[in-house]
Amino acid sequence: MKVEVINHPLVQHKLTYLRKSETKPRDFRKLLEEITNIVFIYATEHLSLKKITIDTPLERTVTCILDETILLVPILRAGVGMLNPILSLAPDARVEFIGLRRDEKTLEPIQYYSHFSSSHPDTTTFILDPMIATGGSALYTFECLSSAGLQNISIVSIITSQHAAQSIEKKKGLQLFTASVDPELNGKGYIVPGLGDAGDRIYDTF
Repeated sequence: MKVEVINHPLVQHKLTYLRKSETKPRDFRKLLEEITNIVFIYATEHLSLKKITIDTPLERTVTCILDETILLVPILRAGVGMLNPILSLAPDARVEFIGLRRDEKTLEPIQYYSHFSSSHPDTTTFILDPMIATGGSALYTFECLSSAGLQNISIVSIITSQHAAQSIEKKKGLQLFTASVDPELNGKGYIVPGLGDAGDRIYDTF
């Protein structure tokens, strides 16, 4: 469907330091959270509002609140690094998890955990994964959510490969918000130039 690259100057500035190999895990996590916040704000521009009447200290006024249910689906394990900053913006969001690992030979996703409870089809769902390399894990998660009846699904990422962006763009009903589309994948399926393995850099598990 649509791929939107968030080229905001603050995002691109912070992304530079996120990519640097000498950035320590503590700083990496902080940068990841800051970039995630900005990308998610762009990803939620389409959310609908409803009008309510409230009392301020001075007078009664008509204002707006969200009129949608938000579901967040971080892909274990790296996607968890994006969860808290988004919950700080949308604290009433529901959270479900899916655990996927990549077969190192075929590069295909292998599911080892999932928990999806019943959701209304109109729920607005965001798949969270900092790195969309081959696109296999994100598209697998999309298919799982679609099979569960969810229709309004987007992916929020930090870096996406050109290969994955093209695959996602062809997928009807799916939207991608990312801070960068990088040109290549290496022989091991890592994004180049990328930033390495996001999970390892978040949790210092090299």
